[in-house]
Amino acid sequence: MTDMEQLTAMTDENGFIVFQSGLELAPFAYRGQTEDWPCVPALARKEKIEDRLLAACQNIAFQDILSEHPYIVITKNSTFLERPLYVDVSGLAQHYGLATDMLDLTLNFDVASFFATCRWNDERKSFIPIKKAKELGVVYRVMFPLLVDQIPKRATIVGWQALPRPEQQRAVGIRMRAQDDFARWPQVQMIRFRQSKEASLRIFNFFDKGEILFPPDVAADMADEAKKLKYFTPTQIERAWKALEIFDPLTPSGMEQRQSIEKSAEIYTCHELKLSWDRYNIEKDQDKLMAQLQSELSGVKYRRACYL
Repeated sequence: MTDMEQLTAMTDENGFIVFQSGLELAPFAYRGQTEDWPCVPALARKEKIEDRLLAACQNIAFQDILSEHPYIVITKNSTFLERPLYVDVSGLAQHYGLATDMLDLTLNFDVASFFATCRWNDERKSFIPIKKAKELGVVYRVMFPLLVDQIPKRATIVGWQALPRPEQQRAVGIRMRAQDDFARWPQVQMIRFRQSKEASLRIFNFFDKGEILFPPDVAADMADEAKKLKYFTPTQIERAWKALEIFDPLTPSGMEQRQSIEKSAEIYTCHELKLSWDRYNIEKDQDKLMAQLQSELSGVKYRRACYL
């Protein structure tokens, strides 16, 4: 973080503590893209209902296993200023690559610049700087406090979480609907620029080749497992359908039609969770986890004020 950035404790509308990372009173949120393609969440890019349903099931399954992570359990059961801490497992799922209804934004322009000048490489499983591009890069900018006021339950602060990625990315997000294109919203400004090999490499190295924004941790491996799942509990499948109903009101609702879609998507029912932390080398000692949490939150700033 820069000298002006910090973790700031805030109380959400439900009385939970969330920790915003970055500037306390950041006026803008940004999103960087290497091209001006439709600015929609990953779930909207899946056009077939079968693909959407499978992605929603995988997302739910990953959220469920995240809720069993020992550090997340400790965090959920802890307080700050006598208020419970909020763990955004949906926001975490987004930041670990699951297809969700959330669109990532950041309160930090440098972070947006990274995503505007570096693209994901499937073979290397990492971001690489753009060396040459015909299309213009783009950074979108929006007054985030304005969005929070206009769509209060859809514009969310992800910020610090019990796993590292969202804090490093100064993360905020918007829960989108199927018909939404963020770039076409009237509140959103667009900055186009020509890609430069030298600038891309400088930004890439500034973030330690992406390692700062994507620090290695076992949750990324668990996310890869979740993206391959085909077996889910009946409750997980039902929750996935409900999530799709919110995302797209045109989601099929008939039982027979849904069963046909599940069969076509090769979604199968099981009665036990298929994911587990047992084979991963993660800390489980509660005293050590509590000490880690206290250390991470020792520098949190707050003020007893109401932001209007």
